[in-house]
Amino acid sequence: MAIAERINCMECGGYAYLAQPIGAEDVFEPGDSVVYLCGECAQRWDVVIDEEDLIDDDTSTIVDG
Repeated sequence: MAIAERINCMECGGYAYLAQPIGAEDVFEPGDSVVYLCGECAQRWDVVIDEEDLIDDDTSTIVDG
C-alpha cells in the first residue's frame, strides 16, 4: 500500500510534500513515520502512519488534515 505524496498543511493551508523519496518497493505499516515539508510556509510535519493513511492505489494523493 502507498501513502499520500502530499497533504494539506495545517499551518497555512498550502500543500506539504513528502520530504524523503519513496520507492515502489517501500512498504508502510501503521506506526511508521514520514516527514512532509510545506512548500509555502516551510513547516515540517512528522506524521505517524495509521490505517486511514494507507491508500490502495496511486490516484489519491491528498489527505485532508
